[in-house]
Amino acid sequence: MIDTKYFRMMNGEAMKICVMAGGGLSSWYVTAKLASEGHDVQVWLAEVGQHDETFKDLFIQSLHDNGIRINIENGISELADMGLELARFQGCYPNGYWNHTSLLRCYLVGKACNCLPADGTVNVTHGCVGYGNDQRRFTTLFNTLNKNITVETALANWFDTGTNPTRRDMVSYVENWAHLPKDTLLDKVDWSSDGSVLGVSHEGRLIEDVSSDWTQAPFVMTENPLNDLLAEEIELEFDHGQLLRVGQNTDPACDLFQIVNRIAGHHGIGRIGVMENKLRGTKCRGIYEAPALTLLGAVYRQFYDATLNSDEQDQLNKLAKIHALAVYAGEYHTSENRIVREQLTALSQYVTGTAHVVLRGGHFFVKSIEQPANAKNLEQRFAHGGVAWEI
Repeated sequence: MIDTKYFRMMNGEAMKICVMAGGGLSSWYVTAKLASEGHDVQVWLAEVGQHDETFKDLFIQSLHDNGIRINIENGISELADMGLELARFQGCYPNGYWNHTSLLRCYLVGKACNCLPADGTVNVTHGCVGYGNDQRRFTTLFNTLNKNITVETALANWFDTGTNPTRRDMVSYVENWAHLPKDTLLDKVDWSSDGSVLGVSHEGRLIEDVSSDWTQAPFVMTENPLNDLLAEEIELEFDHGQLLRVGQNTDPACDLFQIVNRIAGHHGIGRIGVMENKLRGTKCRGIYEAPALTLLGAVYRQFYDATLNSDEQDQLNKLAKIHALAVYAGEYHTSENRIVREQLTALSQYVTGTAHVVLRGGHFFVKSIEQPANAKNLEQRFAHGGVAWEI
């Protein structure tokens, strides 16, 4: 729990402020600049399996060196559970993006609202690019869960006052503030990533143009599918929508999610390059990798195809689209989406059985599904389709 006494306005000027950070360049820059401007800063950092952030330890050390308090929350298990729900609810954005950065924001704000004082004595900021999707998500999510918490859009505010730092400017500023050797963070100039146990999004100057080769992004969760020489078969067992087993592993579902991440990532599954329609109406090239979400989402779909009738499938498709768009827009916690999730939970109760999946070279297929006798199934529709087969 963050110390509630720590946050208070100071004569309407310098403030006690919490920076929600993951160790990336933008949140590092925001923290450094706010501290340099005289604000009393505390950092709230969630450990969510962001293996793409190679400088996270340096970031944490720089906070200690500059006397900035830091609260670290471990949210890997909770976020993995949310990822399993996302796959079960088919929460994929229309262009194939599995909403992992969007869902991460939903988790972060939900968790922060449990840790921060609810009386409006705390101001929150983040490292999101000014007026981008994530800034809108943070504002929407906090307004939904606690309107008393003021979200300071630091980067956007600085942009409005004519301070428009490039990523190179940010790198130089942070290196100077943290007393790092010059060019320590040089890799951050051209590349940016946003990762968690759910997946990683990549942005960069070298892949922004549609004529560039997006497959050269610095992937961290998936191996090159062109180098995958051997196929692998795994079993995924489900009971009433819940993942119970991966191969011989019967660990808690959140741990099974990470096992699927490793297996699918080894075979290069879950890499996409898409043209994304942003919330503000612009387009952006998105490079994403989400191995477990991609594989599990497709396996759930196979179960739905095998067990739901036509009307139920229409209902599933409608609800899944509503849920996916709600997650993308930062409306996960609304009362309307809560009702949608309850309806999707009811439909997912039919997912019971074992899927046999083969993976290789960025591809996979469900070769068979075994269902116990007490599971709802439509086997008779397949076995007696009008042709009498001789034995």
